[in-house]
Parts: sequence; structure tokens; C-alpha cells
Amino acid sequence: EESLCYNAYTVRKCFSCGDRGHIAKFCKKGKQQNTVKHQKAKRAKKNVSLAMARKSSVNNDLWLVDSGASQCITRNRDIFVKMSSSKQHISLANGWKMKATGEGKAFCPCIDEHLTMLYVPKLKFNLLSVRALTNIGYIITFREDKCIMEKDGKRVTATLEKDVYVLHGDKLQKLTLFIVTLSHMMNVYIYYTDV
Repeated sequence: EESLCYNAYTVRKCFSCGDRGHIAKFCKKGKQQNTVKHQKAKRAKKNVSLAMARKSSVNNDLWLVDSGASQCITRNRDIFVKMSSSKQHISLANGWKMKATGEGKAFCPCIDEHLTMLYVPKLKFNLLSVRALTNIGYIITFREDKCIMEKDGKRVTATLEKDVYVLHGDKLQKLTLFIVTLSHMMNVYIYYTDV
């Protein structure tokens, strides 16, 4: 019986290193390669992590609320007030990698606030980082089909669309402009409400 077991392993090919005579579970080369890869990953440049990736058409006004993103990211260069070049690498949850070409202060129309953002022109949507928003004082509440973002009496609500919380910046910009116009005409205070 021992010779049958031995022969079975000599015929098998290791999935880790490709050599014959052992399996990946007992591979010494594979363990060494994994250790080297892990050490290289530790030394790698700071990566920005994103919790999700979604195929969609390019839309400068589409903002996705991302609880896994470490920074806010936009594909719209026009909203930057101040920008410097960047070489940060972005890692998407599906394994794709992208490079940020800029970073700085940008005006986020969907929450009416200036935020530190990365500029990634190849991204097909914009991302609002829950972590970045909570760091500047937002209280974020997730309910069934809504994500409510509140700060200093201002309230913005993202709605659940295809398993992602979405804000449409174009609609919010128009609503804000309309409210500001009315407030000037009527000379009254207007408070932000759910959109």
C-alpha cells in the first residue's frame, strides 16, 4: 500500500510550483514564493482600496456611496478647485488596478461640500468614501434602501439601485440651484431635505 501512495504522489503535479512528485499542500517552493510576494506587497506603494466595482456607462454626475473606499474618487476634472499630480494606485475589489493622475480639493455637488479627492479619469463613476465622510463629521446611516448622510443640519440621501447606494449629482445640483434662487426671491431660510 505504501508504494501505491508514493506512486500516486510522484505522478501528481503541484499546482503551486508545477513540479511533479508532490501536491501544493506540501510544496516548499510555493510557500517561499508566497512569502516573497507577501513581502513585496508590504513594500508596495500605498494603495487605495475600493469595496466594489460596477460596469456602467460613463457619468460625471453619478456618485456611488462606498463603505470600502479609503478616499473619495472622481473622474470629473472640472470639479477640482486645487489639484496636484499623483501616482497612487487604486485597487478595485474585482482585482482591476487603476492609477490616480491627480489629487486635491474638489467640490462634490451631490453633498455641496469641498472634499479631498483622487482624480482617476478612467473610472466610470465617482465614489464617495464613507470613511472620508465620517472623518469630516458626517453621520452615515444605512437603512433598507437608503443611505442617509447628515452633517450640521444638512441631510443627503442616496438610494439603493442594483445593490449600490447612488446619488445623482445632476439632479441635486439643479435642486440646490432652484432652492437658492427661491431663497433670494423670497428672502427666507431654506434647509436641506431628502432629495
